[in-house]
Amino acid sequence: MVLKHIVLIRSLEKDLLLREAQLINLRKKLLGMESQIAEIAKMEVGKNISPRVNAYDIALNMQFLNEDDLLTYSMHPIHITVLNFMKTIPLESVVVDYWQ
Repeated sequence: MVLKHIVLIRSLEKDLLLREAQLINLRKKLLGMESQIAEIAKMEVGKNISPRVNAYDIALNMQFLNEDDLLTYSMHPIHITVLNFMKTIPLESVVVDYWQ
């Protein structure tokens, strides 16, 4: 079994050019975590292609071997840096963690 950590992120930025730039930068920062945080067993960062109004912009799909690894990741300085960047841009997110 693996512990899955799923995060969906939606930009609330109204300026489309600024929104796209922020999402590109965020996706780059998210992707950079995999090589810097050893506790991440597997990671995918997907950019939404759905035109639906209620769609989220980015899907982060992570796998951890156990809850301790997820906790260590959540407190890792690289992850905290990404969270702090996310606080500088208008967005909303939802999270779900589950065993599979």
